[in-house]
Amino acid sequence: MHLDKPVVGIASTPDAHGYWLAGADGGVFAFGDARFYGSMGGQAVDDPITAIATDDAAEGYWLLPTSAVPPLPLLSIPPQHGSAGYSGRFPKTIGFSADAGNIVTGLSWPTWDAHQAIGHGTWTYDNCVPDCAQGSQTPYPATITLSQVADGKYTQLEEATSGPHGFTFVDHLGTPSWPLGAFN
Repeated sequence: MHLDKPVVGIASTPDAHGYWLAGADGGVFAFGDARFYGSMGGQAVDDPITAIATDDAAEGYWLLPTSAVPPLPLLSIPPQHGSAGYSGRFPKTIGFSADAGNIVTGLSWPTWDAHQAIGHGTWTYDNCVPDCAQGSQTPYPATITLSQVADGKYTQLEEATSGPHGFTFVDHLGTPSWPLGAFN
């Protein structure tokens, strides 16, 4: 099937027996027991859609435009060298995608100093067989490295995942949009 815009997100139904795919133009495609509630496909959208999220209470979905997904914040380094002098909250979970396709959980931070922070956690690969809603999930180690200090903030984030489908992602962090405590 030819699509006008690429698929940018997936969301599972609450019972995990179906899923929705969302296109950048707001088109929604339902599979399994997922019910179609409408879409923005064929209509003008001000900001491209970047994700779709399940609304468990309404058994529906939300389309999330680029303007609704804030960038990762700059992360503060501790006031003293070494994490012992840091009194802030260390992130335990960092979500890189609004569709839950790339989330690093269980983070611990053996290094958090004036030069870099290194966190170790877990990311989960979904094989999407027979589909993503019913696929098996396998956890693999992941490492988050914060570096490139400027004005007391880390300005670069690198995510390195492992496993047969592992990858490395580097983001040069922009203007802070929320405090460090916004992470889980």
